[in-house]
Amino acid sequence: MNFLGMLDAVDSAPFFPFTSQVPRNVDSLAHAISDPNLGSRWYFNQLNDGDRYRFNRRRCEIRDFWATHAAVGGAPWSGDDPKDTSKSVDQEVSKLIEEWFRQEAAHAGVNLR
Repeated sequence: MNFLGMLDAVDSAPFFPFTSQVPRNVDSLAHAISDPNLGSRWYFNQLNDGDRYRFNRRRCEIRDFWATHAAVGGAPWSGDDPKDTSKSVDQEVSKLIEEWFRQEAAHAGVNLR
């Protein structure tokens, strides 16, 4: 598999113990996450074990963005009202995340339309 992209991957349910590994056949991984200091969806644990992700990968990029959990997934400011941000900032950062994600996929030889 050439590319796996993750958008602020979190536990499947709050307070539910969750362990996960990216399959070993993934060559390139990109994970966009909401900056934990923002406090968006604080009740979920982020899956951001960078060292484990990097194991056996040609490329692994993990980048945090000052945007809500929803914005990382392409739906800015939907039901989340964290500190120190605004709807307009969330919308702009959502566009930056999409562009970064497309670039990471292209680097792995995958064209996202």
